Amino acid sequence: MMKNDKQSKRPLIYQLKISLKGIKPPIWRRVQLPGDTSLLKLHFILQVAMGWTNSHLHEFIINKQSYGNPDMDELGSRRTLDETEYLLKQVVPGKGVKFEYLYDFGDGWQHTIQVEDIIEPDEEHKFPACVAGRRACPPEDVGGIWGYTDFVEAILDPQHPEHENYLAWIGAEFDPEVFDLQQCDEELRNIDSSEMIRDHNRYHSSEVGPEFKLYQPISFWLGELTDEDYAQLEQLPLRLDTNHLLIYLRDHRTKGTQSSGNLPLKAIREVTAGFVDPPILDQVIGDRTYKLRSEIDVWPVYFIHTLLLTGGLVQGGEGRRIRLTPKGEQFLASEPPVQVWYLLESWWYHTNWEIADLFSQLDEVLPGYFAYTTLAYLLELPVGITIPFESFADSLIQATRLMWDAPDPERLRKSLHHSIERAVINILRDFLVVKRIEKDAKIGSYKYKVLSAFEITRLGRGLLRAVAGWQ
Repeated sequence: MMKNDKQSKRPLIYQLKISLKGIKPPIWRRVQLPGDTSLLKLHFILQVAMGWTNSHLHEFIINKQSYGNPDMDELGSRRTLDETEYLLKQVVPGKGVKFEYLYDFGDGWQHTIQVEDIIEPDEEHKFPACVAGRRACPPEDVGGIWGYTDFVEAILDPQHPEHENYLAWIGAEFDPEVFDLQQCDEELRNIDSSEMIRDHNRYHSSEVGPEFKLYQPISFWLGELTDEDYAQLEQLPLRLDTNHLLIYLRDHRTKGTQSSGNLPLKAIREVTAGFVDPPILDQVIGDRTYKLRSEIDVWPVYFIHTLLLTGGLVQGGEGRRIRLTPKGEQFLASEPPVQVWYLLESWWYHTNWEIADLFSQLDEVLPGYFAYTTLAYLLELPVGITIPFESFADSLIQATRLMWDAPDPERLRKSLHHSIERAVINILRDFLVVKRIEKDAKIGSYKYKVLSAFEITRLGRGLLRAVAGWQ
């Protein structure tokens, strides 16, 4: 009796069959999920179950009503209801009900979803789950039903004139009959830690900064660390300086400046005195001394303070005391590797890279996907192999289409190289992700070092994978 009472308090499990319309033999999946799943969460479940990549718009049509993101219904003609505010059991209450799920309005993928059954929850099973399915999901951007038909015809026929082109486009072998049930089920059971949901949360969460949550890829990286890795991360100057600044702000009544909310000069001098490598605050050039004017003049302080703000570790601003948030206290209590991951996550996804003087000429034309493209390029590089910086920077510029018509294209290219050096290579050096390789240069009698190449470290590769959500 007690067991039944306990089960009755848990949401009922909906068994859904999802079928892609217009394709024969049919492509379908059977999934089980709690009835109190939001329609937004259902969207992610459908993406994973079918094999899509969440790269396009979507909507549900239930009893002639549209559910999705109302912001995408700019004219209000569809009268779209917010999918975050409705649960599956509220809008689809009964067994046998059918409704529609549309994905990618360009290719026009229509899915029919049928409630096959509503069952009692099983405490021994984790939901959502995939229990059956047939055939592979079409590739993204293949051109809808007709494009997919042409694609399959060409990919299965080595003599087809488009066979090689399609093979190069897909980047791998493709078998339309293959569906890996075990892999699909595993991905569904771990959907809450998926990069798809993490990516959504980064841009839609009301929380400042990353979630302080050890997702599976992060836990995997932590488990791979050696004692030497731990010691390196523990002694990382950036981590030590960040903790030093946080403790200072916790223990002192420090108000942000009236104009910008930056640290006052007195605080900057006191804080930097305790840094691992105290920066020079007053520059002596010839017979003149240029005194410290603001936090922006001291890159280590400005950089760390920005990470504290974008990471949600401190709050305060113009003329207000800068205080630690609960997340800031949690940061101080965390293990060194977790702190390092959190700071890099804050930089990569939550901070405007222009603070490192990146793309100062570009202003609003900096692609929003630049950080993602950069991360993808870095993850393709081998560990411990010398990578010429100029070829890396040129590839990144080309991939993100940063070049434009300019009176002096070569000067623009060199300026972009300089920016990539500062905001990518130098930042990653501070996180032990890369090693800089320099060569001697000279202008007149003045000698200096310039970046010629870099290497991805083994420790750094693991950290990048954690930030990317890879295992």
